[in-house]
Amino acid sequence: IRHRTLQEIAHFRRAGGAVVVLDCVPEASDRVGLGDPEVAALAHELAPVVPTTQALAVITAHIGQLDYVGPGFVQHRLIGDQHLYAVHGGAAESEAVFRCVGAVERWDPLTGGRTPWPVLAQDATSTRLRLPDCTHDVAVFMFSPGSAAIRAGTTAPPHLISLSQSWDFELQPTCDNRFGDFHWPPTPGCIGAEMRRPQHQSDDGTWTASTCTFGPRFLACRTRPPDLPVPPADAQQVVASLRWGIEDDAGHQGYHGLKGTVHDDQFVIGARGDSSWGRLSYVPGCERPFLWTTISAPQELDAWILRGPIAPRAAWINGQPITGDQVRLHAGANVLVLEYDPAQAGRTWYLLSTAAPQAHLPRPQIDLATRWWQEARILPCDIRPREAHPTSWYRFTAPPGLRGLTLPLRGTAEVWVNDVICSSADGRTFTVDKITTDPVAVRIRVTHERGSYAGAAFDGPILLSCGKGRMTLGDWSAIDGLSSYSGGAWYRQEVTVPTTTPTTFTTNAGAVLDLGDVAGSAEVRINGQAAGVLVAPPWRLPVGHLLHPGTNQIEVLVCNTLANHYQTIPTQYRGSPRSGLIGPVTIAVSS
Repeated sequence: IRHRTLQEIAHFRRAGGAVVVLDCVPEASDRVGLGDPEVAALAHELAPVVPTTQALAVITAHIGQLDYVGPGFVQHRLIGDQHLYAVHGGAAESEAVFRCVGAVERWDPLTGGRTPWPVLAQDATSTRLRLPDCTHDVAVFMFSPGSAAIRAGTTAPPHLISLSQSWDFELQPTCDNRFGDFHWPPTPGCIGAEMRRPQHQSDDGTWTASTCTFGPRFLACRTRPPDLPVPPADAQQVVASLRWGIEDDAGHQGYHGLKGTVHDDQFVIGARGDSSWGRLSYVPGCERPFLWTTISAPQELDAWILRGPIAPRAAWINGQPITGDQVRLHAGANVLVLEYDPAQAGRTWYLLSTAAPQAHLPRPQIDLATRWWQEARILPCDIRPREAHPTSWYRFTAPPGLRGLTLPLRGTAEVWVNDVICSSADGRTFTVDKITTDPVAVRIRVTHERGSYAGAAFDGPILLSCGKGRMTLGDWSAIDGLSSYSGGAWYRQEVTVPTTTPTTFTTNAGAVLDLGDVAGSAEVRINGQAAGVLVAPPWRLPVGHLLHPGTNQIEVLVCNTLANHYQTIPTQYRGSPRSGLIGPVTIAVSS
C-alpha cells in the first residue's frame, strides 16, 4: 500500500471513522518495502481483520443502515446538500430504499429533463420508492431538501392501446453523396433505396443472389477440359467484376476496406491463405488447376494477352498452345484453357485485348475501379457461347411505394412489377404504371451482352425510386430492396385515445409510448410536436403532455446504421443489418 494512504487511513480511524479491514492488513509500502516497523505499527492500529464474507454485516453495524437496498447497481454522490443516485439494472415497479430524505426528482441524462418522482414512504432517515424500468439504461434520482410527494396507494392498471402492425412508411435518405463519401463517383443528393444483390435463375432453375457487376468469367475444372465451346460439366464458376475485381476482397484492399484503389486481379489461385492482417487472403482460392472460358471476338483478329503477376504454366486457345504475347482469334467463340500451379497461391488475371499491354495504363486511383472497367478493347469472357441470344430472369422484392427503377444495363431488359409490365422510354429507366403502397415483387428479363451474366448484367446497383407506402412492423432489411439501405424511414399512424381518459395528462400519471424494439434510433413526434429521441432500450417515452382524447398522429423516424450500406463493400466489419421499427408498439394511458 502507499505509505501516505496508510497514514491517512490511520488518521481517519483516530478521528472516529470506521475502518473495515478485509482478509489481511498491509505488510509493505513504498517507503521502505517489507519489514518497515512503521507500517507494522500503523497496520496494528487497524486490527481486527474481518473476513470478506462478514464485511457487509460489519459495515451495517457501523452505519446502522445500508446506503441503498434494492435491485441492480447503484452509485451515490453528495453534491452540497443534495444526494444524487444512479441506479442500473432494476425492473419496472421494483422497490428500493435510499438512505436519504427530501423531495425526489428523476433526471433524464439524455435530455436534462427533471420530473417530480412520488415516493411510497419516507421517515427521518430513508426513502422508499418504486423504480422505473432501468434494466438497460440508468435511472437518475436527485434528493433535495424539501417535502416528498407521497404516492397514494396502488394505482389502477393503465389502459393499453395497441397500435396496428401496418404503418404509413416513407424513406428519409441520409447518406449525402455529393462528395463521394458512399459511392464513387459523387452523385447529387442522398443515396436512396438500391438493389445490389438481385436473384437470378440458373440453368437448373435454382435462384441465386449475385452482386451487381460480379459475374462468372471462368469455369474451374479438376482435369483439363475439352477444347470445345461446351461448358464442362464438373466445373465451378469463377466470379469477378471488371469494375471491382475479386468480390469481398477486404484483406487485399486493406483490412478495413478500400484504400483509394481497386486492384486489377480477377481470380485467386491456390488455397485460402493466412487471414492475419495484410496477408493475401479473406477470399477462397481456386484449388482446381484448370480454368475454361471462351473469348468472344467480333471478327477474325490478333489479340494481345494481358497476364497478371502469376502466369499459367500452360495455356491453349482453340486447342493450340499459347507461346507468345499474341494469339489469332476467329470470329465468334474461341475456347481458352489455362493451367495454373495451385502451389503458386495469390491473385492474378488473364485477359485478351485488341490493344497491347502497354496501352492499358493504370487509371487514376480516384476512379476506384480496375483498369478493365469500361475498357472497350477487352474481349469478353463468355461461358455461355452456344446461346445465340443469352437471356436470364432476375427477381427481388422492392420497398413500399415503388415508383420506378433505373437499370445500369449491359444488354436490354423488360421489367414487370407485380406481374404488370413497366413502360420505358430509353430502355434504362422504367416507370411503374400501377403503383401499390405495399412491398412489390419485381421480375426482370435481361438479354445479355456477351459475357455479362449474373450480377455482371448490371454496371452498378439498380436504383429504386420510392414514394409513400405501407410497411408492417419488423426488420426492413428482410426486403431485398432495403437490405443495403442505410438511412432513415418515417413510420406514421393515427391512434384514438378514449375520451374517458383525462383531457390533460401529467408525466407520471399520463401516457407512455412503448416502441417495443427498434433497430437503430428513433425520433418521435406526437401531433406534430417533438416527443424525444431514443438511442437505446427501453424504447419508451412519456407522451401524455402531447396527447389528447380522440385522434392523434404518431410519427417515428427510425434510422439504422451503416452496416447495411457496407453489406457489399469490402470490409471485415460487416455489422448487423437488422433495421426498422420492430415493435410491438403500445401506448399505456393512466387515469
